[in-house]
Amino acid sequence: MFVVRRIHHAKPGQSRKLAEVLKKIGEMYQTTGDRKPSRIYTSGGSTPGPLDTVYMEWLEEALMSPYRPDLAKPEPENALFAELREHESESSSIEFYQLYSGE
Repeated sequence: MFVVRRIHHAKPGQSRKLAEVLKKIGEMYQTTGDRKPSRIYTSGGSTPGPLDTVYMEWLEEALMSPYRPDLAKPEPENALFAELREHESESSSIEFYQLYSGE
């Protein structure tokens, strides 16, 4: 089992708007069965951490290419990613962690 975390950098004052778009993206992929529920959280402002940073995190059974042929492209995907770019100050990065199971 893996934790996948995307780190997004919002334009100043746009963290909440960026988080809302990420929430919609997570719900879209969950509805299509392509992803487990995701968690959205922020840092900076009233909490310690880098300012204007929004995180999206979810679990995956296996790490697979997002470009695989069996993955259907949901209808609102292009519009949501265009909206996402309106609120980002730079490209996102991604981190992968393997959950420790003790086995």
